Amino acid sequence: MHSSYLQPPNSQCVNDTVIRTVVQRSTPLSRGEVCLQYNQPSNQRQTYEHSLSPTDTVTPEMTRDHATQTRTAMLAKPPRWRSHSTIYPCCATRDTQRENITSANTESPFATRERERERHRLNQERYRARQKKRITDLEDDVRRLANEIENLKFELHGVPIGVTSKQTVWNVATEYFRLFQYGLSAGALHGYAFSFLQKTMSPDVTDGLEYGPESLLENWRLISLLFDGIDVRLHQLVEVGEKSVVATTTTSITISKNTVLRVFPHLDSDGTGGADVVRWSPLSVKLRSRAITLHDSVRFDWDNKCERVIGIYSQSDLLTPLLSLLGDLDGVARVLDGALVTSEFRISMKARF
Repeated sequence: MHSSYLQPPNSQCVNDTVIRTVVQRSTPLSRGEVCLQYNQPSNQRQTYEHSLSPTDTVTPEMTRDHATQTRTAMLAKPPRWRSHSTIYPCCATRDTQRENITSANTESPFATRERERERHRLNQERYRARQKKRITDLEDDVRRLANEIENLKFELHGVPIGVTSKQTVWNVATEYFRLFQYGLSAGALHGYAFSFLQKTMSPDVTDGLEYGPESLLENWRLISLLFDGIDVRLHQLVEVGEKSVVATTTTSITISKNTVLRVFPHLDSDGTGGADVVRWSPLSVKLRSRAITLHDSVRFDWDNKCERVIGIYSQSDLLTPLLSLLGDLDGVARVLDGALVTSEFRISMKARF
């Protein structure tokens, strides 16, 4: 082998004759033509490749003619040779999706309506289920909050009685109004209230009409049952004599529909408390959902021997707020005539239920 630094060993491959025979391609083949050429039989590719000698000159016209012949041969093949999935495997999924869309578009209108109706029905069922669950959760929350309120009230009023070394009429009166400030509710507060009355009242304590701690507790139960929004505020506590104190208070109540039906049943025209407002008397319409404030005074009589309260006498003025609400004495007389509450805001014996 003849070689030197000035003449490489493959110098015969890069001589002037070889370089002169190379022809630049005028137009590059497109992707489809390359794929078509690639997918044609190998014998055809070899025939074309070997049909040209290294010394032949390839012209642009020859290249275009060969591409046209190759494309014509491929189009003459069976459909499986022209499948996009053969040339481009990724096109198989697109063809399947296109076929599905075409079949969906050609679906009958009746089937389309049925499918839409079924989807709408499922959406409605899910919506109703969510609404029902929401209502159930709200009811559970209301019950839980009600229990928490009762427990908090019990803790509020559950301060041990007799914290002071000696029980007096002053601390008993103060605790009495703190305990019944918002009326009497069922549950733990009811039990604590009864225990408080038993420990601070004598067994024959009276309110002027009835006797015993049980009667006082029953009176508060009826007031809380018949009226809404009860709020008793203690303003002043004054000593009267040696054994009594007088408390000045205000009591706010709301006359609800339940109050009209139970306390003023004669104002219900149809006697059933129907939802039709026209059947209610004009006086009942004026009373419903109205809040009134009563000015009261309560006297506590004390027994130094047993150190307990022996009498609780209350005086309330129901006439003044009713007169301000109705506007005339005739209307007030008609409201109180046949009512289960007196003008001194005492619950009648007929309301024992």
